Amino acid sequence: MHKIEWTDKTWNVITGCTQISPACDNCYAKAMTKRLQGMARKELEKETNLKCKECGFDFCGHSEIEDFIDENNQAVCAGDCGGLELHKPFDLPKYYLGWDKVVFHKESLNDILDKKKYPSGSKIFVNSMSDTFHRDISDDDLVELFSFMSQRQDLVFQILTKRADRMLEFFNWYVPSYVIGEFADYFYEDMHKHIWFGVTAENQEYVDKRIPKLLKLKDVVNKDIKCFVSIEPCLEDIDLSAYIEYLDWVILGGEKIPNNPNKSRPLKTQWAESIWNQCRKKDVPFFFKQWGNNVEESIKREKYPLLPMWIEKHKEFPYQKEWIVEVSGCGGSNFYEKVEFDTQREANAYRANEYVNRRIFHKDTHRLAREHREKLENAHKKSFQEIKEK
Repeated sequence: MHKIEWTDKTWNVITGCTQISPACDNCYAKAMTKRLQGMARKELEKETNLKCKECGFDFCGHSEIEDFIDENNQAVCAGDCGGLELHKPFDLPKYYLGWDKVVFHKESLNDILDKKKYPSGSKIFVNSMSDTFHRDISDDDLVELFSFMSQRQDLVFQILTKRADRMLEFFNWYVPSYVIGEFADYFYEDMHKHIWFGVTAENQEYVDKRIPKLLKLKDVVNKDIKCFVSIEPCLEDIDLSAYIEYLDWVILGGEKIPNNPNKSRPLKTQWAESIWNQCRKKDVPFFFKQWGNNVEESIKREKYPLLPMWIEKHKEFPYQKEWIVEVSGCGGSNFYEKVEFDTQREANAYRANEYVNRRIFHKDTHRLAREHREKLENAHKKSFQEIKEK
């Protein structure tokens, strides 16, 4: 499995998915699942000869194993005559059922409790091979998934979905209605501290459909919950101005198709520049992942000799501390970084060398300014309404 640059590890409890928007057209997870399914089928045949470990029933002489799958996505057997009680003939390997069958693998939940596999402080991309909020995953399964995440609050979980409506429905309706006790408190008091929620938005249509529902989590769950957008693959020029002040992170990337690079859709330089500038103006962390396969179409170096280089080096993450010092090189230097501090005093005390520029800002500067502006606007509206009523 290839390395996803903006995370440390993946945790795949769900496999299989359904393509629902243009970003899905050349889905890497679908292609990878197809390969893993082939490996899983060979593994099962090698280990069992497709014979039931309980009664010896030979599945080879009958129809496909898929015909013997129950509602829990497990293989079942009743022997040759069907007179025996149903029993499990063998365990299906994880990717055996492939892409078109969405499966919640309960046996994979415990993996996240392994601190050797998932060391403290790691960023974990949840269900990189599927969509956590797929409609085929029950609300009860989602609650169980979050219960395991609640046991590892020393990790940062990254949940990325194209199903913002289901995500909002789960937190806005199911959690307050059916989750009770101390675990209910976790969703509103602790979850925001270590789980980041994001949506994929490949074009303006899905920016306007998905991001508003994502941002409602700040009202429904906790105002400090981290919300991000992944614009990968970026398929057109995108305007984030209506949402940028509310976002905690923006990921940008072009399309990369390992087995068919000529099929990839280009990320144009002017689109990348626009999104990068929108983030810069509001001090929103910007992570540039890749230009994609179609590099010649993406980067016009003869026209923009330094611009691609400046965009490429921005690989930022959501702010974890209060004060940030932005450090950049002078002249033609491409040196750039952001250093975070807990207090303004520490930030002010930070000294860069004579070759760099420094700018200090608070992570919530733009949010506080926006809230102040909205407060004034609401006060003016209220005064106007009172005058109108008189």
